[in-house]
Amino acid sequence: MERVRYGDEVPICFEVAAVPVDLVQNFNKSEITRSLYHVLEAKGGYKLGGAQQKVSAVVASERIAKYLDVKRGDAILRLRQVSFLADGRPFEYVRTQYVGSRFEFVLDRK
Repeated sequence: MERVRYGDEVPICFEVAAVPVDLVQNFNKSEITRSLYHVLEAKGGYKLGGAQQKVSAVVASERIAKYLDVKRGDAILRLRQVSFLADGRPFEYVRTQYVGSRFEFVLDRK
């Protein structure tokens, strides 16, 4: 699934997500695009575990620059995430590219 996420009608990020078909084949498209995690737990009976994220700085390609309304070559942040079920199986891979000037990451450690 590819999508552009907006905040106040301004593009914030471009996201590509992949999920194994066997986990979502019994759900309709609107269910999994609205709240994948909720559907997997509530309707699918899956217990969600953790996720691993990696953030790096990259430059915007021509394609991504168009989606995010920035110039080709502008610095953007790339986040790669793998999400896991409680049993350790990966169930989602997401690659998101953020406009750094429109987004801020906050990490709280407890």
